[in-house]
Amino acid sequence: KDKDRYSIRINLQKKDIAHLEKFKNFINSKNKIYHKMTQFSKNSKKFEICSIVIAGRKFVENCKSYGITPAKTYNLTILNEELLNSKDFWRGVIDGDGSVMIKRNIKKQYYIPRIVLLSASLNFIEQFQNYIEKYVTQLKHKIFIRKPKEEKNCKMYIIDIIGRSAYQVIEYLYKDAEIYLDRKQNKAIQILQDYALKYKK
Repeated sequence: KDKDRYSIRINLQKKDIAHLEKFKNFINSKNKIYHKMTQFSKNSKKFEICSIVIAGRKFVENCKSYGITPAKTYNLTILNEELLNSKDFWRGVIDGDGSVMIKRNIKKQYYIPRIVLLSASLNFIEQFQNYIEKYVTQLKHKIFIRKPKEEKNCKMYIIDIIGRSAYQVIEYLYKDAEIYLDRKQNKAIQILQDYALKYKK
């Protein structure tokens, strides 16, 4: 149907509904946010998500022009140079498909910052790698892409940054940010505060 062809559905975890409300208000939409149960695979545990559907040919065509297309999981490539060089965009990518956390080093019994991005698209993960190496100056370590691993029945490419390098990337993406997912921003600020003395020397 034409109405289905020109519509986009956004799904977030139930606990991130406030972020979906922000988006709804930003685009001045009156569409309803609804809840449903879903699962990653047939045998995986079900969980609740919140969703909104935005319909409109112009809106969908604009998204396509940026590289956001149907069935983008395996072939996502950002085509727009402004997005490729946008701190807000890449922060949003981490907010949606990445992790900001504190990792425990089992052998040495201490905790270090960690930032992770997973994607089934090698092109997309390479674009993130190129962006970080371009804009995060004096990066402590080179950023590597780990070989694909099975994740939820899908081969995922992974960038996993830890320690001082993770602190540098988190600081670059999240310090003084105005657009963010609240829980990721809160974790980022916690890391920047807790590890400032160690990594800002």
